[in-house]
Amino acid sequence: MKTLTLTLAALLTLAVTISAQPIAIPDPPNPATGPNGGGVGSDGLPNAFNEPVPGFIGPAGDGKAAYLYPENYLNPIFVGWATGVVPGSYRPSNGVAQRWQVPSRALGPVSGDIMDIVTLGELFLPYNVTVNGLTIRAPEAGQRPPYVDGDRNYKPYSGDPADLTDGWDFVGYDQPGTITLSFASPIVNGSGADFVVFENAFVANEAKPEVGIVAGGVFAELAYVEVSTDNIHFARFPSVSLTAGPANSYGNIDPSNVYNLAGASCNGYGESWGTSFNLDDLLADPDALALIADGYLDLDNIIYIKIIDIPGCGYYTDSLGNPIYDAWSTVGSGGFDLDAIGVLHNRESEYGEHVATAATTALSLSLSQSLTMSVQPIPEPSTWALLFISTVGLLLAVKFQTPKFKFQVTSKSQ
Repeated sequence: MKTLTLTLAALLTLAVTISAQPIAIPDPPNPATGPNGGGVGSDGLPNAFNEPVPGFIGPAGDGKAAYLYPENYLNPIFVGWATGVVPGSYRPSNGVAQRWQVPSRALGPVSGDIMDIVTLGELFLPYNVTVNGLTIRAPEAGQRPPYVDGDRNYKPYSGDPADLTDGWDFVGYDQPGTITLSFASPIVNGSGADFVVFENAFVANEAKPEVGIVAGGVFAELAYVEVSTDNIHFARFPSVSLTAGPANSYGNIDPSNVYNLAGASCNGYGESWGTSFNLDDLLADPDALALIADGYLDLDNIIYIKIIDIPGCGYYTDSLGNPIYDAWSTVGSGGFDLDAIGVLHNRESEYGEHVATAATTALSLSLSQSLTMSVQPIPEPSTWALLFISTVGLLLAVKFQTPKFKFQVTSKSQ
């Protein structure tokens, strides 16, 4: 994996210059370079956008997911994975079918399986919008959300977009879906990228201009990424989105036009790549610096990562005020789909500090109980004779027992 040397300050300077003009793709263009997307410009040199990290490596090639390529294995560059979902933090929008509301799927290692995800959901607009010549129509009063699996458990649209009790969530009225994951060993600010977020984006193999699909583009559902030490004060990664215009429900984007937004790297249909994040980038953000100065945020003690869906209709913006576009609107498993968050630097790997987890605590308790049970009172003198006779009898029985068996203890490496 190449290490990017361009700084966030240089990127923001470039982006500010570009954003002063009508939103456009940078020149020279930075097309997606195969299924991993991003990280390399059209000249073959690294650019300032997030470098994708393979979830799996091995004989089948970097990024080939083990569930389809059994000869591959989990990338050993990862020193940890998310271990918990903060209670009450998973709040999807109403446009999520029940089958995708399983937050525990975001825990542990990446799978690369496009179905092994938890979905944050999509927000809609309460009025018609035309994208790439295709009109996305607002719901009518009495209409139910268009779930792909036939789920009809939500109230129909009341006709009032500010009504938060119906089955629709509307941009400007409802909140995007969100989830916060925790880590047993705190993430630290090491050299280069510090963690990687895996969504189930995938690359388009052929163009379909009528629905906004460009060959080699990525079907991406993007999200903001925030980090915290105390689960109270969160710092959002400064982001840049230079996608020139809207995508529709099936459209795709050039992932190299997106910086510090999760979801731009492909992780489905056999490919497994994640979007890398470098905690150093927060040192260029005034809000994050204020949290650090006040003692609320410690970049060497990041325990929580929050993912917030971005409905890609252009209503939500990057750190420079540019509209953010992605495939919109999507339903059923709509919005950001989280597979896993992998850690590249944590307290345990960097400093050798042991961090207690639920598993180690349970093991310690089990060992403690075993030791307690094995420590018995010393026998009274009157019982020594009985113990001696029993021992001699056992030895004689073993000596004259036939046939004899030979036992060998071997160790099995994990």
